[in-house]
Amino acid sequence: MKMITIANPKGGSGKTTTAVELSSLLAIQGMKILLIDLDPRQDAWNALQTKPESLSVAADLGEIAPVYDFIFVDTPTEKNDATQKALSLSDAVLVPVDFSMAAVRTAKRFAEEQTLPYWVMATQFRSRTRFGKEYLLMLESQFGLRWLNAPIHSSVKFAEAAAQGIPFSLMEKTTEAPSRALEDYRKLAELIVQAAAGISVKPKDLSIFYTPNPDRIPRKNGAETEEGVDLNEFDSMMKDI
Repeated sequence: MKMITIANPKGGSGKTTTAVELSSLLAIQGMKILLIDLDPRQDAWNALQTKPESLSVAADLGEIAPVYDFIFVDTPTEKNDATQKALSLSDAVLVPVDFSMAAVRTAKRFAEEQTLPYWVMATQFRSRTRFGKEYLLMLESQFGLRWLNAPIHSSVKFAEAAAQGIPFSLMEKTTEAPSRALEDYRKLAELIVQAAAGISVKPKDLSIFYTPNPDRIPRKNGAETEEGVDLNEFDSMMKDI
């Protein structure tokens, strides 16, 4: 069992979409997956009203058990006790970074605070912009081997699927045209499985798990230069996007 917390203190970075689609895709492959939604808005829970059979969803850390192949934890933007506890239990951290320079800076600060293995991925990628390639080179420069080269292209399909309470990886089966963004997530899922195989599993101390609250009913719906890269110059380029 590998436990991976998906975290980034910047809002809108794609944490929930990443948690939902990775969990769904690996469950479709037959793996036993648990997705824990720690965000009070419970967007991941609401997006999985219809889900693969081998995917379980929980609202707190008390559901952690060694019967799962992977446990993914979706976290809120604000740092709270639940997020800190999830990080203390996790084997690795996945940091989504959306298509903005502010996101790169925030992710870099957050990643440098981690004592766990961590990986960085790009979301909401727009390859047809003038600066798409420069952006990916920026991420590779900033994060090196921790950068997972599977940028997720921007797509409204994920929001449309979430509004219907179903992961896009399940909805896409009913459409004829394949989604580029979903293919990106399939590639990312493969990289996550490969990367996770190289990390050790942290012993889980059951005594610090949250006690599940049976009364909690989830809602239904719901200028500096670094490593040779001039961040100010990149900022000015990004404003033209």
